[in-house]
Amino acid sequence: MKAKRATDKERRPQESYVRMHIIAKEIEQIEEQLRSVQRQTQDAEGTLAAIHELQRLSTAASTDEEVLLPVANGIYIQARAQHPLTLIMNMGRGVCIKQTPDQAHQLIQNHVKALEQTHHSLSEALQQRITQAHTLERDLRST
Repeated sequence: MKAKRATDKERRPQESYVRMHIIAKEIEQIEEQLRSVQRQTQDAEGTLAAIHELQRLSTAASTDEEVLLPVANGIYIQARAQHPLTLIMNMGRGVCIKQTPDQAHQLIQNHVKALEQTHHSLSEALQQRITQAHTLERDLRST
């Protein structure tokens, strides 16, 4: 009976260390997901700024202002925005739709809001894992 209790006492710290390792991996994964969401949010905000600039150029089309449009990394073409401006948005799976700048802005703004919600959820999950890790660490120190 005493041997079994000793085994249980030895097993608890081992299980806690395994759990701690799992939580550490989960924290790493959540942090990577947070970085990805932040990059996506920055990209979307950059797109919103680009749409705003295109709208400005489109309404000032009579001034013959040109814009540089990226073709590939470091390669651009000069173009003039027409008025009224129509944007073609890739919706995924090869489906593209025509949108006004306001419609495109609203779609992207909705995407940003969804990303912000995801960021909030991930931040909460990260905080939970950190709290779990601190609790496990405190328990391990007391054994």
